[in-house]
Parts: sequence; structure tokens; C-alpha cells
Amino acid sequence: MDRAESGEEIVIERSGRRGMRLVPVAREAATAARRVGGQNLLGVSYIAPDFDAPMTNEELKEWGY
Repeated sequence: MDRAESGEEIVIERSGRRGMRLVPVAREAATAARRVGGQNLLGVSYIAPDFDAPMTNEELKEWGY
């Protein structure tokens, strides 16, 4: 924890596969602050006004319903 608190990124592996990163909380907060203009983690910044409108019968058939 001392090394992470001083700014070092600690990678924890299991069986040679990366599993976790240990970084200071302040560093994580700074990364989140760099996101642009209301984007979520997937980069979505726009949602259509009718995104939750019911699907038409044709659309339902395309989805297998």
C-alpha cells in the first residue's frame, strides 16, 4: 500500500494473468475527471428521446419475438 500511495501502479497477477491494479484513489479520481462532456464509461454522450419507445411488430420479429 505504501508503494501505491506514493504513486506506483501495482499489478496483481494470478497464474501469470493480470487480475487487478492497485492505484491511489486520487489517481483514479483524476482519470475520471478527464472524461469529456457528460460521457459515460462507454463513451455514449447522446441518447435518443425515444430510446425506450415500444418496438414495432416488425422489429420484434427481427429480434425473434
